[in-house]
Amino acid sequence: MSKVTDPRDLLVHDLGVVYAAEKLIEAALPKMAKEANDDELGTGFERHLEETREHVSNLEEVFRLLGEKPQRGKSPAVEGLTLQHKGFAAAAADDVQPEVLDLVALGSAAATEHHEISAYESLITLAEGVGETDIVPLLERNLDQERNMLARAKDLARRLGSQGSELDEDLRLGLERERQVGAPASDDARLEPGPRSA
Repeated sequence: MSKVTDPRDLLVHDLGVVYAAEKLIEAALPKMAKEANDDELGTGFERHLEETREHVSNLEEVFRLLGEKPQRGKSPAVEGLTLQHKGFAAAAADDVQPEVLDLVALGSAAATEHHEISAYESLITLAEGVGETDIVPLLERNLDQERNMLARAKDLARRLGSQGSELDEDLRLGLERERQVGAPASDDARLEPGPRSA
């Protein structure tokens, strides 16, 4: 990659960083979709994989419009988020609730989306500043899809988080009954909430 000497060079450089990020995400999403315990999460990752492929294609078109070859820079932020996710998954206890693993994957996805949203907003501002407005619609298309993915991830995280809380509450009630009765609760009793006092 050539040296950055002016704002347009910076635009091309930053496009290379975002291009690298999208390629890293494109490589990570198939495994994340396969490892998802929740069907909606797996489907969401598969859907975002298709969007990410479109993002890569849009960025390649942006480079073409600028008269540049696609240049893949380095994306330490996305590399770090990917490593963080892999590290937790490897260190998780064998008996960790599936919802927890899915929530970790969603957290990584949300953090990545925040990073990408910020990067695309900066690219759009820089492109407008240097007069390269013909690339802005492609960048805005990618930005809109990143924002939509973040919204979907937040909604799914709320649902998975509440499911995990309900399971924890059911288990707590079963153990509480076990202490009150003095006999071990069956596995079914631990999962089924008892009558609640008014």
